[in-house]
Amino acid sequence: MDENKHILLEICERFKNGLSWEKICKEYGGISVYVPKVSPTAKDDIKAEFNGYNTAFLAYKYNLSQNSVRSVVRESKKDNTPSLFDENWHDDTFC
Repeated sequence: MDENKHILLEICERFKNGLSWEKICKEYGGISVYVPKVSPTAKDDIKAEFNGYNTAFLAYKYNLSQNSVRSVVRESKKDNTPSLFDENWHDDTFC
């Protein structure tokens, strides 16, 4: 992923410095580059704004599919779920 970010930044810089799209395509043609659809903070914003009922609204707001919003929320829940094998987990956590 870091290499992808490096290539994307390189292409953007070269375009800003006046390299034409034709020359960029000739030089970088055939290379797969992932261009993120949303800002880097969108995941954090979605996690903070999600209330359980606003999946469609968040999808519209961040120009994502509802499945993408659900994936972000699911990922967030995974990160916050205590493990039975976590040394900080205690039996009284759920009591």
